[in-house]
Amino acid sequence: MADKEKRALIDQANKHPLNQAALKALKELKEPVEPQLLYALQLADWGVEKGNLVVPFEVSNLVHLLYGEDPRIGMKYLTQIPGEPEAVNPLNQAEGEDPANLAWAILDHLWSRRQIETGLKR
Repeated sequence: MADKEKRALIDQANKHPLNQAALKALKELKEPVEPQLLYALQLADWGVEKGNLVVPFEVSNLVHLLYGEDPRIGMKYLTQIPGEPEAVNPLNQAEGEDPANLAWAILDHLWSRRQIETGLKR
């Protein structure tokens, strides 16, 4: 995929309410925002690296792997659960508007998805 095409897809994906909430949280945290990456992944990364949220290695590794993927795949991971017909939004699972709560909801969603895909137990 050409860089220009990928950038257009990221720009489109970053308009999703989950990414817009993550952008707001990143700004509240005064974290640098990288528009060439999905905002929800940036917030999840902040949660692990600076927010002291402890998650299994598979989850933090998944966040980093998704940075390099087609943004449509990233959004699929962020908004879908295998076998579920409806899209989900971790934003709905975040308690309040605290950036750490949203980061945790994103990470928890990714871990749930990873469990389903691999049959791992929490």
